[in-house]
Amino acid sequence: MYFLARLTLIASIFGLLVTGLCHTRPAWLADLGLDIWTYPELLEQVEQQQERGRHLTAALALTQERMRLKEEATKALIEGRQSLWEVASLFRSFSDHIPAFADYLRSSWPEQSESERLCRYAIRCVQWALADEPERASGVLARLERELDAKLRQ
Repeated sequence: MYFLARLTLIASIFGLLVTGLCHTRPAWLADLGLDIWTYPELLEQVEQQQERGRHLTAALALTQERMRLKEEATKALIEGRQSLWEVASLFRSFSDHIPAFADYLRSSWPEQSESERLCRYAIRCVQWALADEPERASGVLARLERELDAKLRQ
């Protein structure tokens, strides 16, 4: 019984010392990761990051779908199933809500109209798609440049 009383007394003194230390030096506990008083803030941060993750996942899915549609349109342009202006119009609808895309087009072709910029971008997509097929690329690119020139002269 005497041992249990001594153990209780030692534990109580130790608890009081730790409590006093916590009040005088709270940064020490924070450095050790024992700052439990910030738990509600940490839970809120976790919830915010989970919401951010859901938002980013949705944005990624939209971006992947846009890229798939652009690849299909580029393939149709290469194969001649769609005109350059049709594909440019599709590219506009895919990316119209993305300010960075419009900035990219303006910086790449500053002197051209928006329609011509989109056509130039479509031609660039064809260049990228046919990078491994130089002979085919030269023929397709020449056809697209003629189509663009004819439309601009109208």
